[in-house]
Amino acid sequence: MIPNATALLALTSKPKIDEINLRLLQEFYAQYLNPKTYTYTLADENVIILKFEEDKFCHLVGVEQSVRGSVSPNVLNSYKGKNGWNRIKNEEITFAHLKATGGKAKFGDIKIKLVYFYLLPHILSSPNKVVYYNVVVNHINCEILIYDIQQNAYIHLGIEKGSDGIYFPRTFLIEKITASSSGTKFIVPQPEPVNVIKTVIS
Repeated sequence: MIPNATALLALTSKPKIDEINLRLLQEFYAQYLNPKTYTYTLADENVIILKFEEDKFCHLVGVEQSVRGSVSPNVLNSYKGKNGWNRIKNEEITFAHLKATGGKAKFGDIKIKLVYFYLLPHILSSPNKVVYYNVVVNHINCEILIYDIQQNAYIHLGIEKGSDGIYFPRTFLIEKITASSSGTKFIVPQPEPVNVIKTVIS
């Protein structure tokens, strides 16, 4: 088991699922994403200000996705937002709990998000390009994709602008590069990527 968030950030290859847990990923999010503000100036003169609030964590790692359809809508609320965040903190929601509640197949669908999650700070620290997400692929919705190639996969963070003008993380997507897939299915249909000319992390 990876002992802490610092050790997770230092990895040079993705962990095995049994080397991590939800509490560790939450600690990682709280230490390396939640306290920071990412400001990106784009070549088209748009400026993106991105923040990671606690209530976005569960959706980002697929907690609610893994139990949707297996619990009532009222109960599903306890897997979202701050409710889900607090239940993970109290270790009420764990990998074992998600498997038991939503089934192993649904948990398998989110496993790729979990093992690649440690790459997010690396990608956000110096992105070269973003794309405006104008064409919906696989029912995934967001406004902008920040992406990079890491560990033989395209790692994408889909973001959306809130009512306060600040962007928030909407979706976390991984597309592996294989003999039959270029990994670019979320990027190719979109307009030409836009260069990031300045990154400030505060």
